[in-house]
Amino acid sequence: MGRKAIYATQRRYQPYIDIIRRDLSLPDTLYIDFTFYPYKLKGGSAYYVRENYAEVCIQSNASHHWTISALMHELKHVEQMYNGRLKIFLNNDGTDWITTWFDVEMPWYDTTAKLKNPEIRDKYRNSPWEVEASAYEEQIERLFPNDRYAKLVASSKTIRMYKYE
Repeated sequence: MGRKAIYATQRRYQPYIDIIRRDLSLPDTLYIDFTFYPYKLKGGSAYYVRENYAEVCIQSNASHHWTISALMHELKHVEQMYNGRLKIFLNNDGTDWITTWFDVEMPWYDTTAKLKNPEIRDKYRNSPWEVEASAYEEQIERLFPNDRYAKLVASSKTIRMYKYE
């Protein structure tokens, strides 16, 4: 018999979420709806839907250390959006997404294109909000110094928010 898979849940990761929220100075008045979903590819997403409400989706069937890293990454995006540095919204006629970073319009990278095209994927990974979120992920050992999984992530240069094969 094989080991039973342990899936991530908000209840299991709430202590980590609380520490990350405090570190990012996200107020208690900001409600964040977490969904842990078994993605086929490692991934996550964050959306600031409206004032004081955000949604975060995280892959539920990944390793513990990857899940913590993903929570840090996606909650950093929530912080970016909450503070108005990053804005992602539909244009007036609802046909295209617009991304702004510090109120400067930036290219929008379609998820499908990121998966298929390495050049687009690299441009996306080098966008300023992704660079900032990835740098925050690397602070995992500072936030969780006694977590052996956190130490594994901090010492590894191969773990990233988005892994494409």
